[in-house]
Amino acid sequence: MPVTNRLLRKLQETLGEEPTQDLVAWVGEAGAVNRQEVREVADLYLSRFDERLERRFAEFGATVDRRFADYDAKLERRLVELEGRIENKMTTGFATVRIEFNDRLSAQYRDLLRWLFIFWAGTIIPLAGLIIALVKL
Repeated sequence: MPVTNRLLRKLQETLGEEPTQDLVAWVGEAGAVNRQEVREVADLYLSRFDERLERRFAEFGATVDRRFADYDAKLERRLVELEGRIENKMTTGFATVRIEFNDRLSAQYRDLLRWLFIFWAGTIIPLAGLIIALVKL
């Protein structure tokens, strides 16, 4: 710790030259020793803090990993459920579409057969009448 000139003069007037130099040297040594001790204590506290910080970071990392694993499992379950629901709806929807398609297709075949019958009947009846008329002649 630096000593001001005013304090140094006051000490020299009160104590004298030699005791003042001893006192300034002693305060300087005490300051150096205190700085070293403070540095050691600070290093000790910093190392403890570093250890605690590392431990807490490790705990936090484990917690984050566990939470991500939980969220991953939840997401996987939800995706499986969603996939099942979509599959059920698609199966039901396709079955409904297939039934409607079959109904429409069978209605079209029915109409086609009716028109075929009408066409052939409309063709065969006059042809039969013509054949009968020709045979009577």
